[in-house]
Amino acid sequence: MEVHHHPHIEKKGFKEYFLEFLMIFLAVTMGFFAESIREHLVEKAHEKEYMKEIVEDLKYDTIRCRVNAENNVLLLSGLDSLRNELKQAIKGNINANALYYFSFQYTGKWHQAIFNTSTITELKNSGSLRLIEDKNIVNGIADY
Repeated sequence: MEVHHHPHIEKKGFKEYFLEFLMIFLAVTMGFFAESIREHLVEKAHEKEYMKEIVEDLKYDTIRCRVNAENNVLLLSGLDSLRNELKQAIKGNINANALYYFSFQYTGKWHQAIFNTSTITELKNSGSLRLIEDKNIVNGIADY
C-alpha cells in the first residue's frame, strides 16, 4: 500500500500576499484603462463615420434642391405663358389649344425636395448623438 505524503508548503508572509494583491489590482486597473481607451477610439471612429454620412446626405440634398429649383423656375416661366393666354382670353382673343396646353403642362407639377434624414434619424434613435462633442453641431443637426 502506498502512502501519500503531502508536501510541506511554506507559509507566505504579509508582504507576499500584499505583493500578489497589488499585482492583481494593477492588472485589473490597467485592463479597465485599456478598455476605456479602446472604447473612446471606437466612439471617435463612429463619430467620424456619422459625420461623413451626414456630409454625403447634405451634398445629395443640395443637388436635389438645386434641380428642383431649376425645374420650378421652368414651371414658373410656363405659368407666365399661361397667365398671358388667360389675359388674352379675357380680352376675347381665346386660343383654346394654348390654354389647354399650358394648363396641363405647367400646373400641378411643383417639385419639392424631400431631404434624406436617415443618418440623422439613426443618430437620434441609437443614442449616438452623444458622440458629437460640439454642441453647435448637435443643435444644427437637431434643427435639420
